[in-house]
Amino acid sequence: MTIGRRQALLWGPLFIFLVAFILHINQMFIMFAALGLLGPISYLLGRRKLGGIEVARHAKSVMTAGELGQVTLKVRNEGQTRQFYMTVRDSLPEGLESPDAGEVLVADLAPGGEQRLQYSLHARRRGVYQVGPTVLEGWDFLGLYRFSRTVGRQVELLVYPRPLPVPNLWRSSLHGRTPNKPRKRIVGPSSELHGVRDYVPGDDLRRVAWKVSARRGKLAVIETEQTEATEAVVIVDLAAATHRGQGDRSTVEYAATLAASVTAEALGRGCNLGLIAHGSEDWSVLVSSNPRQQLAILEALARIRPDGTMSISEALHLHEAELPPGCSMIVISAGTSPEHVAVAGRLRALQHPVTWLALAPHTFASAPRDARMHFAEHVALLTSQGTRVVQVTGDNPVETSLWRGGAGRYAQTTG
Repeated sequence: MTIGRRQALLWGPLFIFLVAFILHINQMFIMFAALGLLGPISYLLGRRKLGGIEVARHAKSVMTAGELGQVTLKVRNEGQTRQFYMTVRDSLPEGLESPDAGEVLVADLAPGGEQRLQYSLHARRRGVYQVGPTVLEGWDFLGLYRFSRTVGRQVELLVYPRPLPVPNLWRSSLHGRTPNKPRKRIVGPSSELHGVRDYVPGDDLRRVAWKVSARRGKLAVIETEQTEATEAVVIVDLAAATHRGQGDRSTVEYAATLAASVTAEALGRGCNLGLIAHGSEDWSVLVSSNPRQQLAILEALARIRPDGTMSISEALHLHEAELPPGCSMIVISAGTSPEHVAVAGRLRALQHPVTWLALAPHTFASAPRDARMHFAEHVALLTSQGTRVVQVTGDNPVETSLWRGGAGRYAQTTG
């Protein structure tokens, strides 16, 4: 349609010029000049059309993988010309999706006017994304030429991995503790109220609940409880040489989701948790009971990439001094080398109970025929030294694979 209009504006005036030249009609020469100038004038005016448009974006800066959010674009016309049929489109990287490709239409916007437009944004995969800039597109007055203008700037959107329900992957420590933060009822100083019970000889009179005692007609004492904190650390192997697959079905995406799921489960039990994740940058998080610990770990997991030049053994050595004595360890790795078996042995030698989430690399990408057998031998070696192993495969969604690995293979892979 546009090409047809342009051809009409090109050949139409030429035809009129030839007729005017042959017939010597002055009015047709004037018509030729008017039609000949119509296209260039429309083009020059169209180039200025988007100059006064400003766009402000309002959206979340943090989302969770799988979440559907709303982005609001505030479009304001600071120019002196009324705008018709203009599109406003956000530049979205791969991993973020929108049913309308992040594009909205402004049908009519008067000078000084403002419109608020929305589009849906689906965060399909965890990661760090640069959203924007915003691209404005419009036509000249004759609909012959399409113009675009970039406004605004890129903003960072952080997408956390989505925690999934997981089986109990934690092992008891060598001293019988588990990261379940066992609770003890005591009659003594504590900030956590458990309840009220009848007084028994020997109870501290300072704990007597006098109002309750008066109401009951007999002495009652306040019973409180305190907690015993235990520690745990999740290790995510980010060595580039160990990772396989691309996109959603890649070992790094499975590892990030597994780590987020284990984090939510452990912190939900009241465990003090830390993270070791060393790629080209160190995203490790020290063990802490800080209430914002889960957010700190999720942010680290959103940013990790399988680009590490440091092996898992070197990463462990770098952070070994930070490990609390006897803390439980969960290792997430797609590596199957003797070095990985040695890491499990090293952790056990340091009196750390270990659970190993073994990502089967041959299920994430094409591999030699003996890859399956090599992975089975790797699992057998880990198991033989007393490491609990849960196999996670890439031919199933991560949650399905984890439950199968945790329930279906537990008896076979527990040392």
